[in-house]
Amino acid sequence: RDAAGVAEAASRRLIEVEGELQQLRAAASAERNRYESTLREEAVRAASVAEQLEAQAKALEAANATLYQEKYALETEVREARESAAAERGAAAESNRQAAEAVARADALVAELSSA
Repeated sequence: RDAAGVAEAASRRLIEVEGELQQLRAAASAERNRYESTLREEAVRAASVAEQLEAQAKALEAANATLYQEKYALETEVREARESAAAERGAAAESNRQAAEAVARADALVAELSSA
């Protein structure tokens, strides 16, 4: 009878352990499902952030390209203005030289007329 009692107690304990094991499996499965769900949510958030960053990078690249175009246009405008100013200074210097020659000729003519 002792052996039968031990076997029966062992059988009951085995049933209890199997029940506990089933509960642990269910809890582990629920935890795994929660973890996988969290991972999926994080992946969606990360993809959204990546899309936003990519859009911002494209916008910055476009703004940068526009700034370089504007910089080039301004540099060209400044260069052309300097070249124009240099040409105008050259023309003014030539004009001044011609005027000085004309004044010298006029002075010489006045001197020649005065002496005549």
